[in-house]
Amino acid sequence: MIHGLNVVEVQDAADDGDHLALLGRFEEAVVLATLACGPEATAGAIKARLTPVIGDRHINGVLTTLERLAKKGIIETIGKAARAGLRGRRCKTYQVTPEGVERVERGVSVVANLARDAGLRRAA
Repeated sequence: MIHGLNVVEVQDAADDGDHLALLGRFEEAVVLATLACGPEATAGAIKARLTPVIGDRHINGVLTTLERLAKKGIIETIGKAARAGLRGRRCKTYQVTPEGVERVERGVSVVANLARDAGLRRAA
């Protein structure tokens, strides 16, 4: 047993190609930034939220990740922002699905537990 995760369950998930359904670190960061942005979570707002933490990335990297997360059922497009974007068009807004919240919580928990087990002082 690894902090509430049965090793057999971990192996079974890996055998199914699910790999515990963990998201990649950048995917996880995009999901968390989307949650932090709330109802005005446009790609630009998400990128702005991420920049101080992970450095400046091209907006296409954020858009590509949002598309990939939407295909996985983690994020969904919910409409258009109330304010226009840089080119005068209203931008798509995004929200995290309940499955997305569950998967990012699980991923953060697994990584925090592994970091703590590895002896890291600031696990998370």
